[in-house]
Amino acid sequence: PPFYYSLGNLPFTTQPTFTGLVPGNYLLRIRDDFGCAWQRSVVLTEPEALSVQLTANDTSIVLGQALQLTATPTPGNADLTAIEWEPGDLMFSPMSLQQRLKPEDRTEFVVRITDQNGCMAEDRLWISVYNHHIYVPNIILPGSEANSWFTVFAGNGVIEVRSLRVFDRWGEQVFERFGFLPNDPTLGWDGTYRGEPMNPGVFAWYAEVLLQDGQVVFLKGDVTVAR
Repeated sequence: PPFYYSLGNLPFTTQPTFTGLVPGNYLLRIRDDFGCAWQRSVVLTEPEALSVQLTANDTSIVLGQALQLTATPTPGNADLTAIEWEPGDLMFSPMSLQQRLKPEDRTEFVVRITDQNGCMAEDRLWISVYNHHIYVPNIILPGSEANSWFTVFAGNGVIEVRSLRVFDRWGEQVFERFGFLPNDPTLGWDGTYRGEPMNPGVFAWYAEVLLQDGQVVFLKGDVTVAR
């Protein structure tokens, strides 16, 4: 010693650290106090840029419906040191890329991630929340006096159910009705298919609802048929 270091065409220095380098080929040289030298070609590559995509199980929900948010970072093996969510007045799970919550108003959600190199990325997503006093049951008991039909119940803000469809677990449609009024159970589904009772299970449903202000709301969920 002392040892002297040079990278590329830079002059020799006693500092062994080089920062702020762009991708490319570099010639690294090390020289001792006797003038003996060692050198090697070093290739620096550009790491994949950090990014994140924010998605949700639905971008339009009914008040009280659970919302599932998922943040997907790229690259997938990024070593994250921070995961931040906004807005700050909601209760988020700390350092989690997935959040499940029930917003009460139209909200812009923001996720911001930081990796071990200090690189940051963020994404934003608007979620609409409709509050028109719409209620759709999540379980029916065919043959019972009070809970034997599946349909859409709503307040005065809903003037028509444009469509209601029900599907079994294999995707086969077992019920559909178009252009009917809410709050009439006999216009809904009674848990049968082609006149035969369905076995107990969980069924997916989709509804298209026309509001008094002219908006059309698309709803979806699942209903359990009990026996």
